[in-house]
Amino acid sequence: KNLNPVYNAGYKLHLRDSAAQHQKETLSFAVFDYDKLTSPDPMGVVELNLRDFMDGQVLDKWFEMKPCQGCSKPKGDLHLKLSLLERHAVLASSGGSIPLGNGVVGFCMGWELPHGGQIDLDTSIAAFDAKGNLLMDESIYYGNLRNRNSSIVHSGDEQQGLTDLGYGDDERISVNLAALPYNVTSLFLIGT
Repeated sequence: KNLNPVYNAGYKLHLRDSAAQHQKETLSFAVFDYDKLTSPDPMGVVELNLRDFMDGQVLDKWFEMKPCQGCSKPKGDLHLKLSLLERHAVLASSGGSIPLGNGVVGFCMGWELPHGGQIDLDTSIAAFDAKGNLLMDESIYYGNLRNRNSSIVHSGDEQQGLTDLGYGDDERISVNLAALPYNVTSLFLIGT
């Protein structure tokens, strides 16, 4: 019998080294049938080489289940949608500019005070057109978490610095440069 289950689970895996150092590594997805009354039954495994999706493209396809420990006759296929986003730190000075391509960039700010103190820092992005006019519909801050077409998205206001979004980030802004509205010609990152 085929129940055709659907699991819409998302996961983020953080590789501490550069992606190039992981090209020979394998990512394994073990699939189990969980029952409330019995122990989990292994159904198979899908193994992927990280190099297969390191070019920035989205890998979106069905994979045949392979045998694994406890499962000599795997059943079914597993649909996976994977992408690898490599994170690079960029050092910028006040008043400086950094040319960017058409990918997705993130602006992250993390803070911790010694001895458990708390402080509210905020990240914002001000968007401007070619004439230097502020575009309020395209600018974001803690009170406006996304612009009109969601090409700029803020993670939300962290008022005490206690949330960890990964890598010690407390607030994060993601910008899809390729999807920015045509009239946005510059972005100013603001930390207060």
